[in-house]
Amino acid sequence: MAPMDAATRERLERILILVRRMTQVFDVGIEREGLHALHGNSEVLVCVSLLRHGPQRPRDLQEVAGLTSGGLTKLVDRLEVAGLVQRGVRRGEVDGRAVEVRLTPAGRHAVVRMLQVIDDSRDDCRPLAKEIVQLVEACGGGPNPDIESCGELLVCITRLGSLLVDAVAGAPDAAPSIEYTSVLVLCHAELEAGCRPGGLMDLLDLSSGGVTKLLDRLESDGLVRREYGSVDADRRAVVVTATAQGRRVMLRALRRVGRHLDEMWLVNEWLAEGVTPPH
Repeated sequence: MAPMDAATRERLERILILVRRMTQVFDVGIEREGLHALHGNSEVLVCVSLLRHGPQRPRDLQEVAGLTSGGLTKLVDRLEVAGLVQRGVRRGEVDGRAVEVRLTPAGRHAVVRMLQVIDDSRDDCRPLAKEIVQLVEACGGGPNPDIESCGELLVCITRLGSLLVDAVAGAPDAAPSIEYTSVLVLCHAELEAGCRPGGLMDLLDLSSGGVTKLLDRLESDGLVRREYGSVDADRRAVVVTATAQGRRVMLRALRRVGRHLDEMWLVNEWLAEGVTPPH
C-alpha cells in the first residue's frame, strides 16, 4: 500500500473532526425535536424510503438499510414499538402472508420533522461544509452534485455516516476497541500534538467518566498514552498522545475513509452553498 503523505493525512484527520462537528449540529436538532427513534442511520434510511416510495416489503427495505433479514426484523420491531411504522398485508394479497411495512401518521410526521432539522441546520453547517469541501478537493475528490430533493439529501447524509463508520471499524486488523470515536480520539490527539481529556468530552459528547473509560480501553490496546506533568502551568494536567501503534491504526482507517471523498463532497457541496433542495 502506497504511503500517505503528511498533508493528505492531516486533511483527512481534519475532515473526520469536521464531519463529527456537523453531526453534533444535526444531533442538537434531533434532540430538540425529540426524534430519538430516528437517531440511527438504518432507522432514518428505512423511514425516509417509506416516505418517498410508500409501503414496501421487508426484503426491499433490507437492501435500503444494508441489513440482514434478522437485523431488519429487529429494526422494524423497534420502529413499531415507537409507533412510527406498522406491518400489514399487502394490498391485493389474499393469503395473508405477504407483509409490507408502512409509515404511521406519527412516523410520517417524524420524518418530515427530520427533514426540517436538516433545513434549519444549514446555516450552522455551512462554515463546516465549506471547509470539508475545500479539504476534499485538495485530496482529489469532487464530482458534480446530483441531489434533487431534501429527502435525497438526508439519505446521502445518512449513507455517508454509515460509510464512514464502516470504513473506520472495517479494517481487518483493527483492535477490538477501534471504532469511529476511537479514531476521532487519535486524529484529535495528532492534530493538537497531544490533547486534553476535556477537549475529548466536547468532541465526543461524553462525560468525564465516559472519556476515562474510552482512554482506558485505548491505552490497554497500546494506541494512546496519558502523560502527566508535561504542562508547565498545571502539573496535574493529563495530555493524551497517540502511540506509534495508534498512528498506524489511524492511518489504516484514514485510507479507508479516503475512499469516500466523492460522497463527502456531494453532501457538503450542497450544504456549503446554502441551497437546500425542495422537499
